[in-house]
Amino acid sequence: MSKVLTPKIEILDNETQLPPVATADGNWSESTREGVENLPRVSLRALLYVLIGLIMVMIPWITFSKVDEIGAAKGKLEPQGKVVRLDSPVSGAVMSIDVREGDKVTPGQKLVELDTELVNAELNQQLQKLQGQQNQLNQLQLLKNQQSISLQTQKQQNQAQQFEKEALIAQAKENLFSLKANYENQLAEKQAQIQQAEGAIKASQSAHKMAQIKWHKAIEKVPRYQYAFKEGGISQDRLAEAEQTAQESKESINQTQAEIAQSQSRYQEQNQGFDKLRQQTAGEIEQAALRYQEQQRGLKSLVEANNLASLKIEEELKNTGSQVVNLKGEIAQTETLIKGLNYQLQQRKIYAPVRGTIFELPIAKPGAVVQPGQTIAQIAPENVPLILRARMSSNQSGFLEVGLPVKLKFDAYPFQDYGIVPGRLSWISPDSRVRPSSSSSSSSSSSSANESPESNLPAEFYEVEVELAQNYIKDGDRRVMLTPGQTATAEIVIRQRRLADIFLAPFKSLKNGGIQL
Repeated sequence: MSKVLTPKIEILDNETQLPPVATADGNWSESTREGVENLPRVSLRALLYVLIGLIMVMIPWITFSKVDEIGAAKGKLEPQGKVVRLDSPVSGAVMSIDVREGDKVTPGQKLVELDTELVNAELNQQLQKLQGQQNQLNQLQLLKNQQSISLQTQKQQNQAQQFEKEALIAQAKENLFSLKANYENQLAEKQAQIQQAEGAIKASQSAHKMAQIKWHKAIEKVPRYQYAFKEGGISQDRLAEAEQTAQESKESINQTQAEIAQSQSRYQEQNQGFDKLRQQTAGEIEQAALRYQEQQRGLKSLVEANNLASLKIEEELKNTGSQVVNLKGEIAQTETLIKGLNYQLQQRKIYAPVRGTIFELPIAKPGAVVQPGQTIAQIAPENVPLILRARMSSNQSGFLEVGLPVKLKFDAYPFQDYGIVPGRLSWISPDSRVRPSSSSSSSSSSSSANESPESNLPAEFYEVEVELAQNYIKDGDRRVMLTPGQTATAEIVIRQRRLADIFLAPFKSLKNGGIQL
């Protein structure tokens, strides 16, 4: 660049009178004279100098100055870590919603209640059924108690009848044994009397034989004594004595014959008595034995009849017990069903399990139908640090890295009045997400009306998390605590660029890609 030599020029106001210039036209050449005459006016020259100075200053500034390139990510506050997610355990229509997003809740506070009309109707039906079953069970228990008492009474009656029958049997047995004993005693006595009669007969017969012998001897002596008396050999007294002895022997024979006849008569009488005793006693013993056997058969029949009666009552009692067991099983099933229905009623009332803030409430108004597993609400536990979960376009995520400073501007608190909240980028999703298609988003919007519209998302984005340096906004001297669910814009300084690169970027792209019409 060639240097431009200019004479020293003093800038004067327009009203200043210039002193006459003494020129020596003779000393200047023609070209010099024309250049001097063609010089611009003083104001234009001053402006030119100013522009030149500015250019000289801006070129180094543009070359060495850097500016921050900021990426914006839209999101909302969430508790750090896991939120308490409450899902619908059953399907049904929402009957009432008692909270809104951002409300503070305490443990046990009711949040949402589902329609319980069908469950209450079924519960009332089962309660009535249970009442009927319990009444039937009470009747069966009463019948069972009556049957138990009847069985006990029957057993006692059976036992008493058996004792009475056994007493009769014992009496009949004792009578039989007594008859047998008496018979044996009388039989022995009769046999002894018969033997005694036989002995008397034998003794009489022996005496009769002796008397006959004596008589024969006496008879033999009488003729001899008569002859001897005739001959005078003996005296008449001796003859009379011999005749007397023969007569006495004859009488002794007659007497022994009478005794034999009497003994035989007694013997026959004893035999007849023995036969009569044997026949009579045998009949009595036989009758006693028959009575004893009859009593035994009666006892057996009584035992069988009593057993049948007891078995009948036991069978009825067993059937009643089976009915009681079956009915108790049915009652247990009904009670289980009632417990299940009560549990369903409890499930249809969604309560807050922890103290915190309603972070998300997808259901907009009562009447919506929910399915099992569908999210009813999300609660941010109390005293949990907050983070901002946001989504940044993939076009701005090239230089993202954990630890970058972040400025948070909350939609509810204009930063012009409340300032910004500093933060730090703590997490970046490992891969990009793709915005759902319009069809799926439109169908999902019908089920959850208060969800953020998916159409506002970029086509591809990264999810990021920002840790807050403070969980409040200053409103003068007052601190306004931030709550989960509040939306904010995170401004992240993704990189610093020189101004020269920014100005030259269009020319570089033009050079690389050419001009496209």
